[in-house]
This record gives sequence, structure tokens and C-alpha cells, in this order.
Amino acid sequence: MYSSCAALRDDLDAQHRLRERSRTDNRQDADATWMVILRKRVAGLSESALERFVARAKRAARLRGTVNVLVTTSHELRVLNRRFRGKDGPTDVLSFPPIFGLVKDFAGDIAISADIAAQNARQLGHSAADEVRILTLHGVLHLAGYDHERDRGEMASREERLRNALGVPTGLIARKQQADRESLNRRVHQQEPRRARSKSKSVGTAGGVTTQPRATKAEPSSARPGRQGAVARTASSRVPRPTRRSR
Repeated sequence: MYSSCAALRDDLDAQHRLRERSRTDNRQDADATWMVILRKRVAGLSESALERFVARAKRAARLRGTVNVLVTTSHELRVLNRRFRGKDGPTDVLSFPPIFGLVKDFAGDIAISADIAAQNARQLGHSAADEVRILTLHGVLHLAGYDHERDRGEMASREERLRNALGVPTGLIARKQQADRESLNRRVHQQEPRRARSKSKSVGTAGGVTTQPRATKAEPSSARPGRQGAVARTASSRVPRPTRRSR
């Protein structure tokens, strides 16, 4: 994200320099979280608290290097999603690994939608601060090289272990998988009544219930001599049959 987008990177650099003037802590350690910016505030979450969580998540994921985290609006996530992924719509979290060799000791950038985080938190019954932590952990794992869209469950398994260790209420991948299963079950249940109605129409008369008769395949005329004549008479009434003349 920022490593590829000069405008956003310059914006973050400027804010970083302003904040550093009022700070006395030493950030020379390459494993330190370089900067967290809450461009849109989240209830119950401060920048320093999120920085501490990112540091813990990085250690747990064995990710070295500095990380930028931006918590912002859905509009800005939509702009980034359209520009870098070609998808015109907001999303909850985006991760951008660094360009190799561009910046030393830099692990990447994470952008999070505070709007979607708050919406998901209300639906799932936990705080918006916890939802931001869930999305942050997911982003850190992507920066560590995991990819749930291509691996065979490795990232999901890793996320589940780390979220337990870090005290996060749920994992993003496990949550999505559960939602997909529930959606599939709903579609199956919706199709069952239609299948039952279709089956009842093909049964015929059974148990005193009259239904539509099934269509049957006509037998060869040689096997049904009784109807052969009827068929011939019907055909002869429409199309004259050729006769053989004697010479």
C-alpha cells in the first residue's frame, strides 16, 4: 500500500515525524512497530494500545521488520482496493508486503476499515476494538507470507492458534468459513421443499392421493399388437399408404 503509493506514504511519513517530536521512546529496534495511525477513531482503542498488540502479533508470527498500520474509513479502503486489487468496493483489511530491497527492515503495511470493523463487531457481539485486533492479526499473517487463498489451510490453522494465544475472540478465516457453511446449509434447506414437491408429482396415485401420471416410454409395436392396428389406422387416415399394382 504505502510502499507502492507515494502520496499515502508521504502522508504517513509527515505524521510520523510530527509524532516523533513529542515522543521520548527509542524506536531504533528493527522489530518495533514503526507507526499506527487511527485516522478514524475506534471506541476503546488507542494508538499505543494497538501498537502493543501489533508488536505481540509480530513476535507470535515471527515477523521481523517495521509495520505501518492505518485505521481509516471505508471510503479510503475502497480507493485502495480499486487501485491495487481492481475491486471497486470497500473491504475490511488490506495487507501490502514491501517491495523487495526498497526499504531495509520493513515488513509491510496494513490498512483497516474502522467502519466495517464497527459493523462486524455489532453483528458478532464483541467490541470494535477486538474486531480491529482480529483484522490486524490477519494482516500480520499475510505480511509473514501466509495466503489462505492458495494454501491448504495453513494460514487458517496458524491464525486459530495465535488468536487463542493473543486473546482474540475469533479468527477471520474461521469466521468466514463458518459463514460459508451456514449459507450453504440455508440454500440446501430452501431447495428441499421444491424437491419434495417435484417428487410428489412424479409418484402417480398412491395412498389415496391423486397426482399427475408419469410419462412412460412407448413400447415397440411388435410388443403391443393390440394397439398396432389403432396406430396404423390413425396414420392411414392422415397419410395414404402406397399400394402395389400388378402388371
